[in-house]
This record gives sequence, C-alpha cells and structure tokens, in this order.
Amino acid sequence: MCRLCGILPVWFSRLLPAEIGRVIMNARTSTSKIGGSGALLQEAVQIRVRFFAGLKDRVGSELVQLELPQGATVVQLKEKLLASYPSLRSAISRLVFAVDNRYLKAEEELPKDAEVFCFPPVSGG
Repeated sequence: MCRLCGILPVWFSRLLPAEIGRVIMNARTSTSKIGGSGALLQEAVQIRVRFFAGLKDRVGSELVQLELPQGATVVQLKEKLLASYPSLRSAISRLVFAVDNRYLKAEEELPKDAEVFCFPPVSGG
C-alpha cells in the first residue's frame, strides 16, 4: 500500500503470500523509499531523551527512546513526548532541551541518533 495515497499497486495483487511478506519486510528495513507520487519518504531515527529533576517522576524513567522522522525539530519532539507522556502537559512549554552541551531552539533540527537532555525551567540567583 502506498503510504501517501493508500492504494495498493497493481503488481502487489499478483504476489504470493510469502512474497507479500518479503516485500513488506523490505519496505520496513530500507533506508529510504520513493512513494507513488515520487516523494522521498523520510527515514526514522532513534532519539534518546534523558530527564532530570521532577521530570523523571512524571515520565517514570530517567531515559526514554523515541522514534522520530529524520530532520525532526524540537517542536516535533515535544509533540511526541506529549503523545507518549501526557503527564508532561503542564510543563512542556517551559522545558529546556540540550544536545552536546548547548541549548536547542524550538525550530532546530535534532541530530541523528542524539541524546537529548530535558530540563525543567530553572530560576534563582
């Protein structure tokens, strides 16, 4: 089935059940695919998110691994975190994300296979 239009290609109906399984497995393990419209489908990347302070309690773990499309931004990471951990809803807009000892902006792309550090807002003097 085409991921873009939801239509099975004509040649798919001529395959034996064992061949259908092989085609599906190849589609899942391939690094990139061209959809029916010619659009390049993005490869998924694994992002590790490490939580600190009270965030660990809200999530129930210090470290989680999420799958995001390659080139995903901090905004997309926040959306995925909310979908997976609704307990973050009240804090998500104030969270600070960092990779490689630097803070990330909302529109910034996450590096492939990154470990992202997630901090609650800090204050004080």
